[in-house]
Amino acid sequence: ARLIVSGADTRIYFASLGGFDTHAGQLRKQAQLFEHYDGAVAAFVRSLKEHAEYDSTLVLTFSEFGRRLAENRNGGTDHGKANIAWLFGGRVKSNSLDQLLPNLGGIDDGDLSMSTDFRSIYATILERWFDTPSRSLVGRHPLLDFI
Repeated sequence: ARLIVSGADTRIYFASLGGFDTHAGQLRKQAQLFEHYDGAVAAFVRSLKEHAEYDSTLVLTFSEFGRRLAENRNGGTDHGKANIAWLFGGRVKSNSLDQLLPNLGGIDDGDLSMSTDFRSIYATILERWFDTPSRSLVGRHPLLDFI
């Protein structure tokens, strides 16, 4: 938030939080990770709002892999097909994010079925946020209506 508020000439920032690859003892570990994530995001959003930068900021949070629905024998979950993405910012149309919700009825061999191609999220951000053609970067994918 300090970099954004400072007016730094950077349009994309990337932060990473590891430790979610929980094949064992998942419940306690992920509770700690989500508490850390929640605190960091809350502080970030609070700072952006205090400095009137929230409306000019778009945040995409995603995992590099999906998880299986069922717990394995070690109290964790293994890698699955579908992934998760969260988007927020002052100009995100919250009533349109339901298009990104998983199809809970679409179970495929113990995995959630993918409902949104991640490249559509990227294409939408490139086209509608950065005013940059997306086709040469991610191919041809439908744009979504979240911004």
